Amino acid sequence: MIQELTKLCPLAVAGGFIAYWNDNPLYPSDPAAMFRRALAVLITDGGQIYITPVDMTREELDPGAITFYPIARNQFARRSTGALFYKGCYFSIRTGDYAGPYQISSDLIKNTSFPNEKAYTKFLLKD
Repeated sequence: MIQELTKLCPLAVAGGFIAYWNDNPLYPSDPAAMFRRALAVLITDGGQIYITPVDMTREELDPGAITFYPIARNQFARRSTGALFYKGCYFSIRTGDYAGPYQISSDLIKNTSFPNEKAYTKFLLKD
């Protein structure tokens, strides 16, 4: 899906990934919430970050509904996790409509700058 979104983005994209909303207390009552509240995070060649909400429970994207919003890097924060989740790459968005905890999924763009999930986490959380 991230490849489809990069084609819809009007900017030159250097990397990107799908991030699943990850608020653990809500999983038992609504397991699909993490997929309905997912975000696509795109990083341009200039290092700017854009996000767009993506409902992963739908089979197809609606290109007319996709809008990319710029977000400042200082809106991203580390998310502490328990020992159970030590292998995942997590972050939080501090404020705004998309505030909350997220986990970087395996649906990502791999290249020399961003070979894996940890490279994206490091980019988002660097000072």
